[in-house]
This record gives sequence, C-alpha cells and structure tokens, in this order.
Amino acid sequence: MKRSGKIYQIISVLIYIFIAAAIWLPWIAYAGQTYHLPGYISEAGKNGGIVAMTGGDPELVASYYMFFLSILSAVLALIYVIGTLAGKKVRLVYRMVQWCEFLYTAAAVIFFPLVPMGWTYLLPIMCLAEFVLKQYVEQRDEIRKDARVREERDRLEREERKRRLYFPGRYSSSYYRMIWKNVKYHIRNYVMLIASSVFLMLFLFLVFALRSAFLGIHSAEAVTGGGTQKVLLNAVWMGLLLNAVLMGLSFSYYIRSKMREENILAVLGIRSRSLRSMMLMEYAGCLVCSGIIGIILGNLVFGIIMRVIARELPVSVQGMPAGTYLMVCGIFTAAALIAAMVNSHVYDHMRWSASGLIAPKKNHIPGVSGWICGVLGVICMAWSLAQMTGRSGGESEDAQAVYLLGLILVLLCVRSAQIRRIKGEDGRYYQNIFDKFPFLTGFGQNMKKVYLLTVTAFLVMYTLSSAYGGNVLAQALEGQFPYDFVCTAGKAADEKLQELSGQPGLKAERYPMTTVYSLMPENISLVNSVKDIFALDYKSVAGGRQVMAEPPVQIGIPESAYLELKRARSGDEGEAIGLSGEEIAVIYQEDVSARAHLLDWSGAADTLNLQTAGPGAELWSYRAYTPRKVVREERAVLTGIYKGGKEQNLVVFSDEFFEEIYQGEQLYLFCAAGGDYEYVEDSLFALSKQDGGIRYYSSKVMMQDTATERYLKQVVWLFMMIMAGVCGIYLILIKFCFEMDEIVARYRFLDCMGMHEKTIMKALRQEMLPFFLIPLTVGGLSAVVFTLLMFRVRMYNGAEILGYIRYVLPVWVIYWLAQGAVYQALKKVLTGKIFDTME
Repeated sequence: MKRSGKIYQIISVLIYIFIAAAIWLPWIAYAGQTYHLPGYISEAGKNGGIVAMTGGDPELVASYYMFFLSILSAVLALIYVIGTLAGKKVRLVYRMVQWCEFLYTAAAVIFFPLVPMGWTYLLPIMCLAEFVLKQYVEQRDEIRKDARVREERDRLEREERKRRLYFPGRYSSSYYRMIWKNVKYHIRNYVMLIASSVFLMLFLFLVFALRSAFLGIHSAEAVTGGGTQKVLLNAVWMGLLLNAVLMGLSFSYYIRSKMREENILAVLGIRSRSLRSMMLMEYAGCLVCSGIIGIILGNLVFGIIMRVIARELPVSVQGMPAGTYLMVCGIFTAAALIAAMVNSHVYDHMRWSASGLIAPKKNHIPGVSGWICGVLGVICMAWSLAQMTGRSGGESEDAQAVYLLGLILVLLCVRSAQIRRIKGEDGRYYQNIFDKFPFLTGFGQNMKKVYLLTVTAFLVMYTLSSAYGGNVLAQALEGQFPYDFVCTAGKAADEKLQELSGQPGLKAERYPMTTVYSLMPENISLVNSVKDIFALDYKSVAGGRQVMAEPPVQIGIPESAYLELKRARSGDEGEAIGLSGEEIAVIYQEDVSARAHLLDWSGAADTLNLQTAGPGAELWSYRAYTPRKVVREERAVLTGIYKGGKEQNLVVFSDEFFEEIYQGEQLYLFCAAGGDYEYVEDSLFALSKQDGGIRYYSSKVMMQDTATERYLKQVVWLFMMIMAGVCGIYLILIKFCFEMDEIVARYRFLDCMGMHEKTIMKALRQEMLPFFLIPLTVGGLSAVVFTLLMFRVRMYNGAEILGYIRYVLPVWVIYWLAQGAVYQALKKVLTGKIFDTME
C-alpha cells in the first residue's frame, strides 16, 4: 500500500472510532440534566417510555426515535473499524454508516431544532470529509497525470494566444466609426437594457425615501424592527428579485443579439481584451444612464406621493442623506454585477460555440421525465389548495410557492407531451412546424418565458392584489379602535382602576377576563422565515416554537361578557353561541387586510392548545397546554385591533367553565372626553410603572401607527403591482424585440419558398399566441381560485367581497388590456417588417 493510502486508512479508522464513541458523549439535555444516548434511552425505559416521560411532547418523541439512527451508525462504525483493522473488506457496512449519517442529518434539518446539541452536526461533516478524502486517494494518480497534461496544454495555448494577439500599432479611425454605427444600429437593445435597470433604481429610491419620510412619525419604529421597516424591507427583496430576473433576461438577450457582430470582429482579428472592453463600456454606460434616469424619476414620483400623503399625515418632505444615496447606488450596482455574472457563461458559451470549440446545445424535450414532473406537479397543486381551504392553512407563502412549482411542472408535462406528439409523426410535424416553431427548436428557452409570464400574472392578480386590495378595503380607523384606552389588569390593581373610572367625563366599561396563551402562536414556514431574516425580524427557535421575550397575549372572557360587548358595539345582543363544558369560540379582532391565521398552529384546525394565566403557568412546557375544541370562529372588532390582530383576540369560554379558571383579572375599556385624554393616559402610565400587571394601549398612538403603515402599504403594494405588471409586459417585449430580426428573416425565407400572405399571418399569430394565452388562462384562473379561497379563510361577508372586487378588478382588467395591447402592437410591428422586407 502506498504511503498516502496508509495515511488515509489511519484517518478513516480514527474518524469511525470517534463516530462509534460519540454516543457516549453528552448528547441531549432534559429536565436540567445532560444524557448520553444510551443513558437517555435507558432513562426513558425506566419512566415507562418516551411518551410517558415527556408527556407526549411531539418534538421530544420525534427526536427520541431519530436518535436510533445515531446508535445504529455507531454500531456499524465499530464493525467497520474492526473489519478494516483485520484486513477485511466491509464496503457494505461502510456505505450503511454513511447512509445513517445522511438520514440523521436530513431529519435534523427537516425537524430543526429538534437536535439539542449542536456538535452532533460534526459527525456527518466528518463522514463526508472522510468520503471526499477516500475519493481523492483513489483518483490521485489520474488527477496528477491530467493536471500535468492540462498544464502543458494551457502553456502552449497561452504562447499561441500571445503570438496571435500581438498588435504593435493602433486601430484606425474607421474602427471607431464602425463601433459608433453599430451602437446606433442596436439602439433598441440599449433602450430595453436601460429600461429594465431604471425600474430597479426607481423602486430602490422610492422605498428608501419613504422610509426616511415615515421614520419620524412612526412610534414603533426601531433599528431592527417596526411595522414600516418590515414592510419596506420585504418590498425591497421582492423588488430586487423581480428586477434581477428582468436585468438577467435583458442582459442575456443583449449578449445573444451582439454575438453575431462580435464573432465577425473576432474573425477579423480584434483582440479579446478590446472586445471585452467594448461590451463592458456598453453595459456600464447603460447602467449609468439608467441610474441617473431612475433617480430623477424617483424624485418626481416621491414628490407627488408626499403631497398626497401630507394631506392625511404630518410627514415632512426632506431629501435623503448622502449615506442613503450611497446605499441605494451600492444595492443597484450589486444587482447589476450579479446579473452580469449570471450571464457571463452565456457570453463564453456563445463565443466558443461560434468558433466551433463547443458543440451547440441540443433542444431537449422531456419524455418520461415530463410525465413524472406532471404527476409531482398535480400533487403539489392539490396539497397547496388543500392547505388554503382551511383557516389553518391560511394564506401561507409556502402554499403559494408549492402551487406555483406544481403549476410549472404541469405546464412542462402538458407542453412537452404536445410537442413530442407532434414530432412523433412526419405528417403532423410538417403540419405544425410553423405554428409551434419556437417550442420545436427552443423548447427550454421558450418554456422559461411562459413560466415567468404565468408566475407574473399570478403575482399581480393574487399575491400583490390581495395585499393591496385588502389594505384599501380596510375599515376606517375609528371603527378599528372603538375605545380610547384598552387596559388589562390583575386583581391587585382593581381598586386603583375603579378610582380612575370614576373621574368625571370618563366613560368606562369593565368585564371579567383571563389571560390566555397558545402553544404555537406563530406558524413556522420556510418562506416566512426567509422573509423575516431579510426584514431583520429575528426570532429564536426552541423546541419547534418561536421563543419571544413576551409571548402573544389573548383575552379570555365568558360568553355573557361577549354578548355584552356585542350589544355595546352593534346595539343588539346578537345570537348566543351556546357553549358548554370546555368548548370555546374564537373572535379574531382583525380587519380585512390581515392574513388569515390561527391562535395556535400546533394542532388541528378545530382544536387549540391553550393555557390560562395563573400561579403555576409554564409558558414553554408542552404539558401545560390543554386542547380546547373550537365550536365557532368569527371576525369582529369588539375592543380594538392590537398589533395587526396578532394579540388580544377574544377567546370565549362558557360561563360555568370561566368561573373555574377566573383569577380576578379585569378588562377595562375607557372612552375619554377630549380634555381628559392626556390625564387618563398619564394616570395609566403611572399605574403601569407601579404595577407590572397593568397593560394598556391608547387608540391615538395605535391609529397614528396604523395610518402610517396603511399609507405605506398602499403606496408600496400599488407600486409593486405596477412594477410586476410592467415586468410581464417587458418579458413579452424582450422575447420578441430581441428576436425580431430572426423572425423577420425566417418569414422572408418562407415567402421565398412560396407561402401565401394569409398563411404567414396565421403562422405568426400561432407562434405568438402561447405567450399571451397560457399566462391568461393558467395564471389568471389560478389567481381567481386563490382569491375565492381567500374570501373564505378571511371570513369576508358579501359587502366586503364586492368592495374587494371593486378595487382589484380594474387592476386585473388594466393588466390584461395592457398585455393584449402590447401583443397586438408587436404583431403589427412584426407584420409590417415582414411584408416591408418582402416588398
């Protein structure tokens, strides 16, 4: 055995000895004590099993069974070590250890953070490192031989390149005149590239300018939090994603359109450095122009928006600081560089393909894999729609992402089956060759355009429209905050608050209540987690639950108090719920703009795991929560909307059960006259400092913050809808404007072959129609289905549905009219160029 092989064997044996011995290291902490794996399993057996020991905590039960993979891998690792030292080949055991570690890692990532000790992730990393080392040792000789051959070939190529590119003089003035004429000839391509970059600069400028304007009047704003910051940063990342796609496509088509001229210059002997410099100057010049235009347009649009908002809010129109301008320009430059790097391989591939050094990429149309994708797509779509049918699924971004993925897979399956059927028979192929020419010759590239147009239609008609339409439809702020002050307090503060309630001119209502906590108040989803990270809204996670310094508080009241609140708000007592035993009803205090959510995401839709405040409350213990059956859900504002409907929702108990859990807490609702408002606020502030059990909020502050966020959302989401709509239009323009010369040349050839004018018109229409019709039918119908499901989960009534449609339907109509107008305009331009060329 070679020396390197012996070194590898020693390292491998040491690694697998550590894997075998690792189960005896501290692995899990439970009930204040640290256990190794055998000890933990033994302790579970002594306590009657893991379910009995942990009270059925699903996180601990799942992690318990997952640990058996680690024990199995340790046993197999020990067998591998013994076999290796004995000189026996145990490759099957070696592979089984790796698969155990892989499955353990996959389970740990999926169920994160169910693995308590972070060092356990070292085991699969060591296993992977050992595998890579083994592959290197086995292939070392071949690698070194190939490296020597490649180094010699590179040396010869560098010498030959240096000899060919030797140019002792300078280019003549004719060369520069040729470049200038080439720039004027491709002015359309430059305009398209500049336009895509202008959108990004305009959007970035507006977002940061609005943030600067609202920062001074929003009370809840902070460096790493606050409602306005979350809205703006989420919009920034979504806008960057849309514009990155646009810039990437624009730059990709720009390179493709330039490659014919660049290849001619390369054949004529232009230096590679000069060629790259010329393209870099063109790209950089377009970016500088787009940046300047975007800033100018941003100032104009920002001034108009501020003049409109200043009528409602005390905002000051001030310029952004120089640091913010630098930040905007930095983000813009980074996005442009990313678009250039993403498309750099396009430049190299096309350049070497034109030189004959790389074979052109074949047009691949999926066969069996397309049907498999179709089945997976149907499963994804069915799962996401099932999630959206119940309020427990809500309007999860995960469900939307899975649905769009499934939609793309189904489109791929249907279109590939159609194209393969056409290509399967000569008669059918020649009958459809002109109608389906883009997909017969460039299936993958053209399907990407169809995907993007479909996703854009869905974003405009549902994702962005639901955010904008719900926010515009939201009721007046006075209806969302019917009381000037909402205060919750314990029994100890009852006397002081009673005294405050007796002040002249102050109207107070008092109801018995209990503080209610839920097991999992936030839904943990992949898309939401990524959004929160980018929005600087960090939350730590433990045991599958988000750990917050102060968990969300809901208000528990008896059914009799609920009926009194209904009578105080609407004038009639309303229909009794008829609760009995431990049944509950949930009243979501939120407006129509709030996304559907549950108070507890850990159980079934009709069951909430709750616990009430008391001396023995354990907020982060699974066993402390009791499942309660929900017999009724409704959306109504009875006391006020707090934190967008995430807190102080009403949990209604039966009167008999409420007497059992009542701890003397009271809910005070104050309506103060104009002169007494400041006095009540100062008094409640002083009492809350003296007694930490008193919590209150004032409607004046909440209304100002809500108004700020509402106007900001209206501006941001309307602009996002416009930008997404423009993206859809721009995608069609990119597709046909950059390919216009190729299309015209193709139909000129068909005319020379004797095709009639009507047949040419029909073929052109059939070639362009899929890029308009498929997004309209697939994306539009999907958005309509999701909108109908949204009405259900948000509990909209008939009037609210009509109001939503009144605001959103014009957006849909304008979007598709604009798409149709661009489609017709492009068809007319192409028709004119084709027949002008024929003449």
